[in-house]
Amino acid sequence: MRMMESLHEVEEIITAEPLTFVYLSRENCSVCHSLKPQLERWVEDEAGLSPLAVSVDDIPEAAGRFEVFTAPAVILFVKGREKWRAARFVREEEVRNVLRQWREAADGHY
Repeated sequence: MRMMESLHEVEEIITAEPLTFVYLSRENCSVCHSLKPQLERWVEDEAGLSPLAVSVDDIPEAAGRFEVFTAPAVILFVKGREKWRAARFVREEEVRNVLRQWREAADGHY
């Protein structure tokens, strides 16, 4: 998962990549710290997926831009448009199903 340094950088990737998975977290969030390594395992073999990590502490404007009120949050963008999100307690099965469904719906052509 690639750590982002600015909101501009996040926006550029969301716009440029066909499938982007954004993970938003906070430094003092125990759930965030336990979820991140799990998410990294869940998405590491997903071809064509751009997984991004955004610290809301480092990029506070990201919380407003993505309307995130609790951490952690994950958002899936397909061709620059938000298609799915989850917050706080994210389940592996749900993440994998969502990624599979979007891949199948696009017939491999995001």
